[in-house]
Amino acid sequence: MMHLARGLMAVTLLAGGMLSTASVAAADVPLLGNDQRLRFYGTELNGALFDGRTLIGRPVVIWFWTPEPNCPVCMQEAPVLAKAAADNPDVTFVGVAGRYDVLSYRRIVDRYGLNFTNLTDANGMLWQAFFVPWPPAWAFLSPDGSGYLINNITTPMSDGELADRVHALTGGQ
Repeated sequence: MMHLARGLMAVTLLAGGMLSTASVAAADVPLLGNDQRLRFYGTELNGALFDGRTLIGRPVVIWFWTPEPNCPVCMQEAPVLAKAAADNPDVTFVGVAGRYDVLSYRRIVDRYGLNFTNLTDANGMLWQAFFVPWPPAWAFLSPDGSGYLINNITTPMSDGELADRVHALTGGQ
């Protein structure tokens, strides 16, 4: 698996009309045009409609994930994310689950206490809008509309790294 991941290290992303190459391992890929990207409707795991425009102008962490057995790294990140969301009420956290079934998503949300909005992306359109080729991936969006994507399929994001990235979104508040 590690050999395969290294073989797929370069991913070409089209972001806001600019072409850039990102390392799958852990490169921060700039996300441009987030005010447009957040103009979407999604479906929460409970079936409710979610309006992505409510995220515009706010610090946001979006976690793109899928349940086990498809993403063991996602399952390692889930408790870290649950803690970060609980510790940072001024930041909006959103999970975007894909490539599996809603019942499995709900089990993971319950098991890890992911007490924030989680969306189902059955058709993959949200993953595509954020240039997510595979899970796990993270989009960190600042209130000014700037942001970046990190897609590391080999190593879970640590408590410390996530805390630092969330802290940077709020300007150290």
